[in-house]
Amino acid sequence: MMITRFATKKMMRKIAFLTLTILSITPLSAIACQTGHPDSLAYIRRDNNRCEGLKDGQDVSLSFRLTSLVSRNLNSYPNTLTVKIPAPNNSSPNLVIQSYFRNYRLDEINLVKSASNFIFNLPTVVLQNAKIPPNKLRALAYITQQSERIYYPVILGNPSPQYEFVIYSPERVIFTNLEVRRNGKVIPGSPSPRPNPIQGEITYTWKAANAPENGRYELYVKAKGEKEVRAYSYYFEHHNNWLK
Repeated sequence: MMITRFATKKMMRKIAFLTLTILSITPLSAIACQTGHPDSLAYIRRDNNRCEGLKDGQDVSLSFRLTSLVSRNLNSYPNTLTVKIPAPNNSSPNLVIQSYFRNYRLDEINLVKSASNFIFNLPTVVLQNAKIPPNKLRALAYITQQSERIYYPVILGNPSPQYEFVIYSPERVIFTNLEVRRNGKVIPGSPSPRPNPIQGEITYTWKAANAPENGRYELYVKAKGEKEVRAYSYYFEHHNNWLK
């Protein structure tokens, strides 16, 4: 009897260890994204090509960071929204579309390569039923090159002549610098936004018509928080024909 109890406890410990190991190496999205009824607004796998819906709670990993780089001319949702990423290489970009308005998230997206673009046609039934305003929709796409993230604009519907950058801050900050640069030279954009009175999103728009040439640009952000000053550089690609 003692041997049996000891063996049972030992086996339970092994099972517990194996479970923790699996959880530690499995992406959270793969665990959280389950199948479900297509009419549900819950975050589930849909049409076998994406995970989409409203998630419970807020992403606890949120920190001061770039959360969106888009170009859009979108006042209302069509039945199908064309999402395009002009990434001129063979590497499929990482793409997340979300909205903190109602904790909406869209990821694990099967993008389709078309010429020099990656395209996804998104049915907007979840967005419309969740009543998420088009101007509250955020999107971020990037490709990792030599351990560095290079961001690409996400075009939602038709492009506009400008890029919209959105930065999330978990605390009140004062921006001392928020500007687009190329080779260290500041390229004019919209006036820097006011400090956010509470934690949340900061939007900065940049008219791409001011861009002198195609290629690599830098979004430079310097913000003074309650305890320290932080500086960040986000590098992104721009080509003038992307916004035509």
